[in-house]
Amino acid sequence: MVILETVHLQSGYGETPVLHDISFRVEENQIVAILGSNGAGKTTTLRTITGTVRATGGQVLYRGKDITRAPTYQMVELGISLVPEGRHLFGQMSVRDNLLMGAYREKDKSAIQRRLEQMYEIFPRIKERSHQMAGTLSGGEQQMVAIARGMMSGPSLLMLDEPSLGLMPKLVEEVFAFVQEIRRLGTTIVIVEQNASETLRFADYAYVVSEGEVVLQGKSEELVADDNIRKVYLGLA
Repeated sequence: MVILETVHLQSGYGETPVLHDISFRVEENQIVAILGSNGAGKTTTLRTITGTVRATGGQVLYRGKDITRAPTYQMVELGISLVPEGRHLFGQMSVRDNLLMGAYREKDKSAIQRRLEQMYEIFPRIKERSHQMAGTLSGGEQQMVAIARGMMSGPSLLMLDEPSLGLMPKLVEEVFAFVQEIRRLGTTIVIVEQNASETLRFADYAYVVSEGEVVLQGKSEELVADDNIRKVYLGLA
């Protein structure tokens, strides 16, 4: 079943167009990667889906329903969660309180506690630091908290914007392993990344974006196996 689809999506900032033709689809329980260089339109795509950037053309469909004009605050209600680039944690709040902020719409305290325990099980390191101020954590630990906070709303679809940005290679592997574990829990994932080589190791399908358009798509193993695609579009040797 298709959980998310964009159809000829267009958007931009003020009078400056950024997205010209973004069409992609995500099947339930897939990990779909959106790859491309800096400035290609990847982050703008996620912002347009969630409504923080207004679409100027095309459609966003969620479970077959047109949500192109839906207000941003409804995304969590629909089951969509975005972990933004840069983490945006509340640095003067504890790790636990940051996680609880992710469940702000949930009224069932027992459900909140179950999700909290589930996140502590997936991310044991942040359980150890649950009472530590989030701003004192390392970059990798902060990214784990950001992802866990995104999961606290109980989303069907989790969208991650550059989760490997600024992390050491060892921590990148660790964070990506957590992403795969979240998918095993039944959450569908869209991941925006510049780190094509590592992302293609675990994504089911990938779209390559350049100058606001999808220029290439395919199963991850097929893209990696094509030498021309590796060199021209993915920047891989």
